Amino acid sequence: MAPGRIPGGSIDTPPRRWHNIQKAPQGAGGNTMETLQGLENKKWDFSKQEEAAVSWLLERGFEVMLEKQYTSKDVYTVAKDGVSDEFTFPSGQKNMNVRTFMERYGENFEKKKELIKLRAEAARAVPGFKK
Repeated sequence: MAPGRIPGGSIDTPPRRWHNIQKAPQGAGGNTMETLQGLENKKWDFSKQEEAAVSWLLERGFEVMLEKQYTSKDVYTVAKDGVSDEFTFPSGQKNMNVRTFMERYGENFEKKKELIKLRAEAARAVPGFKK
């Protein structure tokens, strides 16, 4: 290898794995960037499936923070529209359909938001109702 070259990159460009995962939110101008938070908790490089899952979340307006990386899963805290949730993504799944997995997670998150809204309405309507 030539002196000054970085494996997987060029002299001017580091390899892709060194970059933060960044996507512009939908409908945003060119300047606003949403970034994965919690990279200080990152133990190793993200797989293509993990990158796709995080990108899916960021593209849909979620705030995403990496909490922990295990050999079997990654644990994230995600938030959107004032609702936060723990998102666990399995690691090492070779034949996983990430798009379907993430669409299901999105549906479940929307149901969770609706439940929180209904509980808040019930708490206002019924004195003594616990959230």
